[in-house]
Amino acid sequence: MLLDARRDRVVVLPASAWSVLCHADGTRDVAGVVAAARRFGATVDVAGAEALLDELEALAWLGDGAPEGLLEGDAQAIAPDDRRWVREMVAGRYRCDGRGDCCRSYPTISLTPADVHRVSAAMADDPMLAHRSHRVFLPTVGSAPTPMRAIALVDGACRFLEHDGACGVHRHGGAAAKPIGCAWFPTRLVDDGVEIRAAPVVECVCVARPDPSAAPLLPEIQACALPLGITLSRVPERVRFGGGREVDRSIAVATLEGIVARDPARALWTWSVALGQGEAWCGVPEGAAIEASAVARRFGEVAERARIRAELESTWRGPDDMVCRRLRLLAVAAGMLAAPSVAALVVEAEGDATLERHVFDAAVFSRSVLVGEDVARAVGDLALQMWLARATAAFVGVEHDVTLRETPLAAVAATWRAHRLGG
Repeated sequence: MLLDARRDRVVVLPASAWSVLCHADGTRDVAGVVAAARRFGATVDVAGAEALLDELEALAWLGDGAPEGLLEGDAQAIAPDDRRWVREMVAGRYRCDGRGDCCRSYPTISLTPADVHRVSAAMADDPMLAHRSHRVFLPTVGSAPTPMRAIALVDGACRFLEHDGACGVHRHGGAAAKPIGCAWFPTRLVDDGVEIRAAPVVECVCVARPDPSAAPLLPEIQACALPLGITLSRVPERVRFGGGREVDRSIAVATLEGIVARDPARALWTWSVALGQGEAWCGVPEGAAIEASAVARRFGEVAERARIRAELESTWRGPDDMVCRRLRLLAVAAGMLAAPSVAALVVEAEGDATLERHVFDAAVFSRSVLVGEDVARAVGDLALQMWLARATAAFVGVEHDVTLRETPLAAVAATWRAHRLGG
C-alpha cells in the first residue's frame, strides 16, 4: 500500500510491485531496477515495471534521480551541553494493560537503525527477517533506504502484534528490545524554554486510568542524553495563535497555567474564541456563552474529514477494521453535532469529568497546545474532542473496540491525531 498523506490517496499494489519499487531508488534505469528485483525472486519484466512506474508518474509520485540526502526523522537539535533534567508529570503515570490497541491505531510505526537491530535480534527465528527484511522494515517516505524505517502492517496492525494483543518483540526479547518510540509511548516531551516536560497523550484505556504509584513515564534523563527516535517539541519564543498575532512565550505559558477550568471543554473553547478574536490572553471568562452555531460548523468539518478518512482507510484495512469502525462512528456523531441544536445540548451535557480533567491537566503540564502554528485552533480542537466523546458514548456498541467502549475520549483523541480530524 502506498499512502499519499497530503492528498488522502491510497494505491494498493500486488506484493511483486514492491520488489520493483524498493529498487527504484534513483540510481538505476528501468532495466537495472528489474534486474535488482529479480535477485529477490520477483517475476517482473521491463514492460511490467514501466507500466507500474507510468502509473505512479501519473499520480505525480515519481521524483527525478536519487535523493540528495536520507531522511533522518524529526530533528531534535538538542545542544550537547543541555543538562536540563526532563520533568515528568507524575500524576500521568499508568500501568499498561497490554491490550495492544495502540499497535492498531496508527498508519506508521517508526524505528531507528538501532531499533531495527534490536528487533531483528529478538525475533531471530522469524524467517522473513532473516531473508526478506526489506518487506518488514520499509522506508518511511519514498523507495530509497532511509535511516528511520516503518514496520509493515498486517491486517491494519503492527506486524509484531500477536493474536492475544501482546507485543511479540517484548515477549521474545523483553522490554529493552522494543523500538524506542513504542517503549516511551505515549509520553510527549515539550521544551517550554525553561523546562523540558514529559506528559502522556491520553489515547488508550490504561493511560486514561492514571496511577501515580506506577513506574515512571520515562527514565530519569537529561536533555543531552535523549535517544534518537524521541521527538522533542518546542514552544516557540513567540507563540502564534492565528491571524498573524503573536505573544511572548512566558505570557502564553503563564496564561495557560492560570485557566480556571471547572468544565475543561467550555474553558478551552472560550479561550479559543477569545484568541481567534484577538482578545487579551488573560482574564478569559469561563462562564461566557458559547455560540452553538460556531461549534456546529466545526463539527461539520470534522464529520466530513472522518468520512473521507474512513473511506480511505477501508481501501486497505478493510471495512470491518477497528480504525474504520471508529472513523465511521465518529463521522456519524460529528454529523449530528453539526446541527446547532444538538451541539448546544452536548456543550451543556455532563461528560467523563475525571478523564476530561486529566486530559486538560496533561495538556497544561506539557504545554502541548502551545506548540503548533495556530494555538487558537489547537485549543478549540481539544474542546471539540471532549464534546465529541460525550456524543459518541451514546452510540458505542459491543461491536466496537474496548477503548471506544470504556473510554470514548481516549479513542477520540487517538483517532483525531492519527487521522488529522481537526484539519
